[in-house]
This record gives sequence, structure tokens and C-alpha cells, in this order.
Amino acid sequence: MQFLYHYTSIETLALILRNKTIRFSSLSQVDDMEEQKTADYGDLGRFCFVSCWTADLEESIPLWNMYTPNMAGVRIRLPKDPFKIVRILPNGGYLKEPYVTHPALTNECLLEKNCSVNPNYRANLQKIIYTDDKSKLIPKVHTEIVKGNSRESKVSIKDIGIYKRRQWAFEKEYRYLFFIVPWSIKDLATAKSVKDQQQIFSRLKTNYLNFSYIDLDLDPVILNDMEITIGPRANQAQKEIVHSLIATLNPSTKIKESSLEIN
Repeated sequence: MQFLYHYTSIETLALILRNKTIRFSSLSQVDDMEEQKTADYGDLGRFCFVSCWTADLEESIPLWNMYTPNMAGVRIRLPKDPFKIVRILPNGGYLKEPYVTHPALTNECLLEKNCSVNPNYRANLQKIIYTDDKSKLIPKVHTEIVKGNSRESKVSIKDIGIYKRRQWAFEKEYRYLFFIVPWSIKDLATAKSVKDQQQIFSRLKTNYLNFSYIDLDLDPVILNDMEITIGPRANQAQKEIVHSLIATLNPSTKIKESSLEIN
């Protein structure tokens, strides 16, 4: 799989091209509200940020209909993993190990929001798994591990954002995702006891982020391989707008019209 596809409006295409970013929204904002739920820890998916794509080479009438206005939007094709990355080195303070992330997700960018990106610190590409298994759709995430005379609590987020009901299988969805947690790296570094750490982790149950989306920068080299398909119901004016946007903001983009004929 070399490319992924994203159906959207002409207005959103304009923002993507002008800002050279892709918007990631919290699972609290997606169509299927069940996705953010857990069986024992509330709406934990509110900390999971996603950008939804498909690997289907053929145009999808349902996706045109659901995600573009009157099927007159665009389908964006980009190489997979199109996001700009940066390597962050230890700073002699609370940062102990180097890591690779995106400019918008560095500790410095997120510190003012009193949050941080969860390991492995970058947007991961995930193929959506379609199932009727309720335990996967609304997972139990909290476990307690007994160690001698003490108990250790753990919250696992590995199954959040990767399962959907079979009714959504027509989307053939892939998504990029990452988790933003409601504490900073400095919070963890200054926690002096297990109790301090547990109090920090308890924010997953009680706290909310004061934002619902984050924009990640696109790699300008990857943008050279963009392809745009114009929706099957686009009129001449809309087609000219797309051509004008491309000519002005990303001239290397290939443009084609939908192969579908829909009244």
C-alpha cells in the first residue's frame, strides 16, 4: 500500500493547501460516538486524535456522499505517512531519552496546554478492524496488578480507536492516531511517589482537554505527490476553484475528474 485517500470539501482542501497541515480530531468529534467509550473508564477516547483515510483505490459512492457536500468535494490522494517529523534530543532536564515526533506534538508545544503526547510520540497508521464483539468495541481498560502487599493500577489505551462495528466496513478505513494525555512531562518528572503518579494518571478519568483538534504539518516533499479527484457532482465553477487552488498553492498536484456519472 503506497497511497491513502481522504474525502473532503473544497473548503477543507483550501485550508490543507494553504496551511500545509492535516487536522486530527478527538474521537469525541467523529460520526460514531461509540468509539470514545470504555466499559470502565468513561469516554477515554476523548484523548485519542485521529485523521481518517481509506486505502480503496476505487472511488466510493458512500464516502463521496458522507464526507463531501452533495458529492461535489474532492478526494485527496497522498503517500502514506505524509507528516513532517522532528527528532528531539535530551535537554539535560526532565527529558532523558531522544524521541521522534511531529512539530505540533513536541513537549514545548504542548507544555502551555499542560498535556503531552503519549508514547510512541507520533501519529501511527492503523487499519481499522470491524467486529461485532462488544468487548472490543467498548473495551475494559483498567486492571490492577498485585505486587506483594501493594496493588498497581494500569490503564491500557492500545485498543481505543482501532475497532468499529461491521456496519462501517464499507469505508475500508485506515486512520492515523495519537493520544494526548492531560499531564506534562514535567508533571511526571516531579512526581515523587507512587501515590503522586497515581494522582496524575487519575486525570484520565476526571480531566478534559480544552481543545478538540490538532493540526499536523505535512512534509513539503510528500505534497509534491498529491493527487486530487474532483467529485462526481461538482459543477464547472467548483472545478475551476479546485484548479485555481492547485495552480496557486501546490502546482505539482495532479488533478482528475471523477469516473462516476451521477445526476
